[in-house]
Amino acid sequence: MINVVHDISAHTDTLPAYLQPFGKSDVYYGTLEYREKDDMWLIKAQPMVMQLVKRLFPASEYSPGIAKFKPNKRITGDLNWLMMRYPLKILHPEKWNQEYEKSVNHVLHTKEMIVQPKKEVPKLLFKGILREYQKEALAWMLHFKRTLLADDTGLGKTVSFIALMASVNIFPVLIVCPKHLMAQWREMICEFMEIPVPIGGNMELFPSPEQFIHEIKGTKPYPLPNASIYITHYELLGHAILRYAVAVIFVLYVPLLFLKFLQWHASRNGVE
Repeated sequence: MINVVHDISAHTDTLPAYLQPFGKSDVYYGTLEYREKDDMWLIKAQPMVMQLVKRLFPASEYSPGIAKFKPNKRITGDLNWLMMRYPLKILHPEKWNQEYEKSVNHVLHTKEMIVQPKKEVPKLLFKGILREYQKEALAWMLHFKRTLLADDTGLGKTVSFIALMASVNIFPVLIVCPKHLMAQWREMICEFMEIPVPIGGNMELFPSPEQFIHEIKGTKPYPLPNASIYITHYELLGHAILRYAVAVIFVLYVPLLFLKFLQWHASRNGVE
């Protein structure tokens, strides 16, 4: 993965409004605290600020007068926007500065990639050779944790994603694809990737990797076998067996055609 560190002071004019740095304040509406033991930000603030916090961070944990949420680049941007308007006393400034720099570098790197696309070579688990535009796609997917790869048919989206799996090297992985392509995904993975096998929490190469790809079929729940890669199709997404599977999955692949499936499913059920 490409890591770039920027001199933030030299780029303040190009930062989006929500990431502009702010100075000290004479008035504070509450506190921002970092709790290391569970890696959480805690906001304790006046009621009017807490109402805004609930709208900004709807997935966070709440108790009277307190909001808790995990740090990430998007959260940091929203927190910065909030504190530009309602200053909070930062009780752990070193942690805040570290997270703020991560967010700023991410934004600046994104702008650079849009102007001049970067290229990334997949890691050792990948057995193929990427075309130049696939190297650009890999760099983009490594930079963004949530990415829609929308190359045209025949340009090798499957191979690009296999290169991403090999580079990230976090397993197990769940692949969601059209039902008629499940067997093709299995074949492509075996052709282009050395599949690691989880043994005692470590990843090791195994001479017969195909048995560590499991295709989830049918609607009847069953204990999932130990596997590095699970493959299923759209129609099973709502069933209990898949809800169980997703609980152990790190990566979810849904190709662009899934959007058409969602539109069809909504129209069939009378949903606008």
